[in-house]
Amino acid sequence: MDKRTKVLAAAVEVLGAGGSRALTHRAVDAAAGMPAGSTSNYFRTRNALVTGVLEYLSEIGIAAIQELAGMPRPVDVAEFARLMAGMYTHLLEHGRLAQVARRVVFTEAAWNAELQAAIGEAGVPFQRLMADWLRSLGAADPEPDARLLMIFLDGLLADRLIHPDSGVDVESAITRFLRGLL
Repeated sequence: MDKRTKVLAAAVEVLGAGGSRALTHRAVDAAAGMPAGSTSNYFRTRNALVTGVLEYLSEIGIAAIQELAGMPRPVDVAEFARLMAGMYTHLLEHGRLAQVARRVVFTEAAWNAELQAAIGEAGVPFQRLMADWLRSLGAADPEPDARLLMIFLDGLLADRLIHPDSGVDVESAITRFLRGLL
């Protein structure tokens, strides 16, 4: 892992563990085990650091989308829901801090038009894949339906981050949502 990537991974850890207020250049340097000032060599401002975190998380997300895109299209709602529930479980079990950090970045985007635009762009590949899968299941309007599905899935993820033991059966919830779309 190069030093820039090490800094970004540490920034995700800091954001995920401590929230927006915890994100400082000094905290990232410490989390990365690097000398003071290392983070500012790559990201001069806090805004640049937050933007870098978003780009880093987007790269990870694109890799996951490419993996999903390599799978056969789901043949029915149940299989679609099973795939999405599996992805959801994986995100929570193996990337909880990254998902919390993503939420923090999304919250900061409320005041930052540059982040808003970057978040919109980052979601395009996933939305295209979801639209393609919905189209294959017979969705009448797959592009806007894919956007609604993404909002729904993101809401489920947010709920689980806030309420880890919510008792919501994710696969069942996704199935019900998809049946409503189709």
